[in-house]
Amino acid sequence: MVIAKTKTKAESITQKISPTLPENIEQEISKFFGLRYRFGGNGQGGIDCSGLVQKVYADAFGVELPRSSREQSQLGDLETVAGDELKTGDLLFFGPQRKRIDHVGMYLSGGYFLHAARSEGVTISRLDHQHWKARFMFSKRIRGLEIEDSSQNSEMEELARNSAAFAFSGLESGGLLSSMDAGIRLDDSFELILSGFFLNALSDPPPPEPGSLFADHMPRYAHPPTESGLKLSALLSPLEWVGILPSISQAEGSRSKEKSALDEENYQKIGLETWMVLPSSRVAMFMAAHVNNQENLLDNPARISPDWQSLDVALGLHYKLSDSLRFSLYSTHAYSQDSRLSSDEAGRSKLTLEDVGIRLNIRF
Repeated sequence: MVIAKTKTKAESITQKISPTLPENIEQEISKFFGLRYRFGGNGQGGIDCSGLVQKVYADAFGVELPRSSREQSQLGDLETVAGDELKTGDLLFFGPQRKRIDHVGMYLSGGYFLHAARSEGVTISRLDHQHWKARFMFSKRIRGLEIEDSSQNSEMEELARNSAAFAFSGLESGGLLSSMDAGIRLDDSFELILSGFFLNALSDPPPPEPGSLFADHMPRYAHPPTESGLKLSALLSPLEWVGILPSISQAEGSRSKEKSALDEENYQKIGLETWMVLPSSRVAMFMAAHVNNQENLLDNPARISPDWQSLDVALGLHYKLSDSLRFSLYSTHAYSQDSRLSSDEAGRSKLTLEDVGIRLNIRF
């Protein structure tokens, strides 16, 4: 028997937290929404709290848990987890006046947990609800159980690609960025990444209309610009949904707007990128700033001398319409490096918005 009202409630909450919920977990738990509570039950005819958790763990993670909530709390492979460090899949244990365990649930995301309640059946509730907050005793996690949030990881990967692309020239005329990454993860919050990249602008920008507002500021390439090199980054993740990426790049290419592709030069870029997937939402964003370094850090590692006239800043906003459809809005602002401009023209060019774009990603 399925309780329609409870099923609708659970489906509505799942849709809300879906961007931060692994797809396999979402698919698995949705099979049970609205099933009525039945003590000792473990099927479509009714199920209790420990039976629900046991079933989800077996089908989604391949982990066999004991049958009762008390036995589950005493499992030897469990480690205690602080309330502010909860992750998807963590077990939550409850009891009257916090004295004796008689209920168990599974943490999902955004403060919500899955459980089988006597009054509602299989549902999703808030952990900070007055009733459950007063009964909550502790939470535990299976040692070594890593539940990968593929949705969030794919968002982060897309943000990383976009912010990396904006670090190099050529995108305002259409560009293609190829890269290869290798990294060493020291712990969950720190990772060193070495990237090799090659960026090629596909074509020269079309000439501006005579007398147009942007006629004096449009890029004038003798050939489409190219860049290639290595980028060393340190990925800091103080929170699961935030990435901070300071970087140094050693590059070679025709980045000047007045030089041909044959007039290549070596240079370094210092960068700071941040990626953020907003919790319990479908919104993600990235911010990136890069500046040329006037010194060679290979010769003098202690000497950093930013050339602020080369500063470029990028902002991007992503919205996940569905698992296969994403919308992106991004913009860049770059300082002019054209030494032939007069001081007045250079001052005006610093305020020029180089690129605003809209992207619609369709995935099959």
